[in-house]
Amino acid sequence: MDGSNVTTSDEETRGIDFASSSDQAQIARLWNSSAGSEFAMSQRLVGSAGSQAEGVWQSGRFALSDGRLIGMVWVTAAHGLNRDGGLSGFVEILCVVPEFQGQGVGGRLLAWAEAALAAEGCERVVLGGGFRWPLNCVPRELGSVDFFRSSGYVEGKAVWDVVRDLAELDDERRVGDDLGSIVEASESDEAELFEFLRTTFPRWALELADHRRAQERMSDYLVVRVDGTLQGFCKLTFEDSGRPLERFLGSPLPRPWGELGPIGLTESVRGRGLGGALLRESIFALRAKGVRGCRICWTPLPGFYETAGFQREREFVMMMKNLDGS
Repeated sequence: MDGSNVTTSDEETRGIDFASSSDQAQIARLWNSSAGSEFAMSQRLVGSAGSQAEGVWQSGRFALSDGRLIGMVWVTAAHGLNRDGGLSGFVEILCVVPEFQGQGVGGRLLAWAEAALAAEGCERVVLGGGFRWPLNCVPRELGSVDFFRSSGYVEGKAVWDVVRDLAELDDERRVGDDLGSIVEASESDEAELFEFLRTTFPRWALELADHRRAQERMSDYLVVRVDGTLQGFCKLTFEDSGRPLERFLGSPLPRPWGELGPIGLTESVRGRGLGGALLRESIFALRAKGVRGCRICWTPLPGFYETAGFQREREFVMMMKNLDGS
C-alpha cells in the first residue's frame, strides 16, 4: 500500500465497478505504477480478488485529476474473518501514482475508506488481509508505514512471504505411525474439514466454503488425522487452481508455481513434530504435481519454514486502527 500526505484540495472521484474488466485493468495499472515492478499485480488477480463473494461487502473509489486516474482505494467488510466473529473492515489497496504523491490524494482516499467502513458498522480498519487479500498487509519496502502511522494506524507484528525452489528435495519425509496420517482430502472429508476449520480457524472455513462454491478440488487440501480424528490441514494452490498465483509478477521463482498455506493444527496435537511433518508432506505433494517455485504467504513464523529450506522474500507490516478513536 502506498499513501501520501493530507492537504485541503479536492479531486474528482468515481466509484469502482469491480465486475468491469476495464476497471480491473485500471486498478492493476494504478497499483503497478505506484508500487513498481517488484509488486506488480496482474489484472487476473485483481479480477479474482474483486469478484463477488457471499457475505462480503466491497466498494472503492478512483481519484481523478483533469479526467486522468491518479489513485484508488478498495475496501471490503465481512463477518467471521477474526476469531470474535464480528464485522471486520479492510482497506485492501490504497495507491497514488508517483507524480501525485505528497499532495494529499492518499489521505483523502483513506478518509473516504474509513467513513465508508464506519457506515457499514465496522469498528476497526485493517490494512490489507481481507477476504481474498490482494495484499496481505503493508509492504515494508514501499516506505508507507510512517504515512499510515501518522493517520492513526498502529503497527503490529511483522509477517513474511517465504519462498523456495522445490527442484532439490531429499526423500526423507515419512510420517511415523505414532504421529498420524497426512493425506489428500476427498469429497467425504468436506463436512468434517469445514467443521474443524469453523471451530479452530474460522477465517479459513470461509475460504473453504468459497473454494467449494467455485467447484474447486477437495484434493487441494491435505488433512491430518490423529487416532482417526481430523486435527490439522494444509491448503495447496496450483497454476490451474481458481485463485491466481501471479501475485507479484516480478518474482524470480521458477515455474510451474505453487503456493502452500494456510496450514494449521489443533493446539492439542502441537509439539509432537506433526507441524514439521505436515509441512514436508505438503512440499512433496506440490513437487509431485510438478511445482518448482513455491511461496508461503503471510507467515509471522519465517524461522519455522526456514528449517525446510525456505528463504524470506518480503516483509509486511500488520497495521490497524480503531474507528472510535480508542
